[in-house]
Amino acid sequence: MNYIQFKIPTILLSLLPISIIIGSSFSLINLSLFSLYFMFIYFSKNNIKIKDSKSVLLLLILYLYLIFNSFISLDISSGIYRNFGFIRFILFFLMINYIFFINEKSSNVFKTWSIIFFIVLIDIYIERYTGSNIFGLGKIEINGISQEHGPRVTGFFRNEPIAGAFICGFSFIVLGYILNFLRSSKKLKVLGFIIILFCLVGIMLT
Repeated sequence: MNYIQFKIPTILLSLLPISIIIGSSFSLINLSLFSLYFMFIYFSKNNIKIKDSKSVLLLLILYLYLIFNSFISLDISSGIYRNFGFIRFILFFLMINYIFFINEKSSNVFKTWSIIFFIVLIDIYIERYTGSNIFGLGKIEINGISQEHGPRVTGFFRNEPIAGAFICGFSFIVLGYILNFLRSSKKLKVLGFIIILFCLVGIMLT
């Protein structure tokens, strides 16, 4: 049972980058399932200890502020559902806390993220210099006429030019994970510098 309780959220977390690529609906479902699973584990286990409780307190304060701000706004319906839904991010943080700090078995998550990260990054270069990515995507239609994005690269995100934001969002975690293995020698540190440069150029190409 303990193995299953750890395996399911680990798989959901590993698939987070893929769910973002597929679309906002899939990422929302993945995030919600991942967050709600913490409640399941929390109420089924009595030995869960939350580390970094100050961060949790700050998130709760922010959550209460968002709800309060919704009630005093001119149009309550405009953001109340979004603000109430912020609770899923708090649960998401708690679940990550559980995986990374309590179980301390996060290497598979980082490996999966790194593979997806570099596939997207390489695909950015391919689309930038060939006009379409590895699946032939990279064009938009204006008035029924297919046109190139020009300087905007979409990659796997089809008609949304957010590939650069995706790389930025995962770059610190992925690069930190990789550089942790490359710090043992000067030659490997040079390789780490090349990887960082490769990522920066990729972001600028988008």
